Amino acid sequence: MYMVGIPNTDGKAGMAALKLDEKVEFDIDQFSRFVDDNLPFYSRPVFLRIIEELEFTGTHKLRKVNFRKEGYNIEIIKEPIFYWDNSAKKYKAFGKIEYQNLRENKLRI
Repeated sequence: MYMVGIPNTDGKAGMAALKLDEKVEFDIDQFSRFVDDNLPFYSRPVFLRIIEELEFTGTHKLRKVNFRKEGYNIEIIKEPIFYWDNSAKKYKAFGKIEYQNLRENKLRI
């Protein structure tokens, strides 16, 4: 997990990059229930990014620099991104409309 800035605020939000096993079908609703049942609100990643490959440093640590730079910018990122909707208590797809609404302070994270 890493932190990304939120526009129009001084705060940051947690973002998790997940690499899924090709043999497993990812169910975002089931994952949302797991997160809601098992993590306190302050530990929940606000954003999820499904990635194809993980990058590691020479000392086998996850390389997060590029993830932080890209943040949740859907104009750069081609993989699926989800955001936690607290009123619905689940992750929802984060697309162009949500990205624009977040930038214009119309979407509360």
